[in-house]
Amino acid sequence: MIWFKHDTNAVNDAKVKKLVIRYGAEGYAIYFHCIELIAGDINENNITFCLEHDSEIIADNLKIKGTAEKSGIQIVEEIMQYIVELKLFEERNNLIYCYKLLKRLDLSMTSNVKFRKVITDAKESHDKVMIESCNIISDEIILNNITSNEKEQRKRFTPPSREEIETFTNENQCHINIDTFIDYYNSNGWKIGKNKMSDWKATVRNWHRRDKDSVKGKPAQRVDHQAIENRLKEYER
Repeated sequence: MIWFKHDTNAVNDAKVKKLVIRYGAEGYAIYFHCIELIAGDINENNITFCLEHDSEIIADNLKIKGTAEKSGIQIVEEIMQYIVELKLFEERNNLIYCYKLLKRLDLSMTSNVKFRKVITDAKESHDKVMIESCNIISDEIILNNITSNEKEQRKRFTPPSREEIETFTNENQCHINIDTFIDYYNSNGWKIGKNKMSDWKATVRNWHRRDKDSVKGKPAQRVDHQAIENRLKEYER
């Protein structure tokens, strides 16, 4: 999904205000950046509203700098935990979800017939489980409405072959070093942070976003994946 509806007065929401009071602009940036990442991965084959990116990626994307007491990654993890406590996000099995994004989906967002049907079906399911007193989505039932095929894919993740990655990157114009990508995730057991990877395509897209040129006309500042791997090894000691 390329875009989603965003309220211009979101900063006045009571929960968002509490987030900003405690963590300032960093809290606000992390919250909405996560929503952008989740929304960016929504398509006709993925409507799980799951955040596929870990704290390290988010800290790198937003250039969150650490302090003498905490690393940038630890700052992101602390803020993410508070966001969950505020019930702006939900956490299940160490994965972050934002089911409220369903209310932001609109048929005008896509001309894809299959995706339009997925949105319509999801909204019909949402209408059946709406809690009138607070007008929120019942995450229990939405999670149960994720197709059994998607659940099985999450349970039985199979690392992609080089050919699969190459085909995907060519079709989606994702420019990454495929061999570096495979070597990196082979070395850590195909995990995102501490969790088993569930969607390698989302991870490829994120590598592409991190590696592409952020300023037009300037050479891309590539992420040093070897440095990332070395840091991961230090945490494991």
